[in-house]
Amino acid sequence: MDIDTIIERYPELPYFIIATYFLAVAGSETALRVFSFGFIFLSAGITIGLLLKGILKTERPREYECFPGAEYDVPSLHTLLSSGAVTYMYYIDPIYMMLLTPLAVLYMISRLRTHVHTTQAVFAGVLIGIPLGIIIGRSMAVSNLHGLEVPLTVMFFFTPYAARKYWKVYEKEHVSQLDDTVKDKM
Repeated sequence: MDIDTIIERYPELPYFIIATYFLAVAGSETALRVFSFGFIFLSAGITIGLLLKGILKTERPREYECFPGAEYDVPSLHTLLSSGAVTYMYYIDPIYMMLLTPLAVLYMISRLRTHVHTTQAVFAGVLIGIPLGIIIGRSMAVSNLHGLEVPLTVMFFFTPYAARKYWKVYEKEHVSQLDDTVKDKM
């Protein structure tokens, strides 16, 4: 399996590896705060990205099978989330940011190399992701979640699993509909 396929299928994997390490070395209170704001970042990034995709409705460079609502080009959600996550990490520890920056660049290159996104989509992802990472990072320093840290942290770790399960169901239904359409034409 090549790096582009890994990025496509498991975009959260390197971040979860670092999150697991962070969980082991940070105190539980700090980890809960970081992961709960991580979920807020993830939710905001996906919401903003999907809203913009729905408004702009730009075509991708090639056909691409994806979640409903994400079928458009601008912005690249992979780029938005990876560049924003790297920026968010600065507020946790600048060392994590330095370690993850090459990974974010790799995500950008991968989206272009596989012709899933245009340069404009990747650039838009960076332009949205970095300020969002700054906003969430700064909010983490001054906001109180009033006891929501545990459920938000659970959601942080559960969301990629749930999305993958949803995608498998969607893909199965979508493929069976395509199969039925082909059979009807025969």
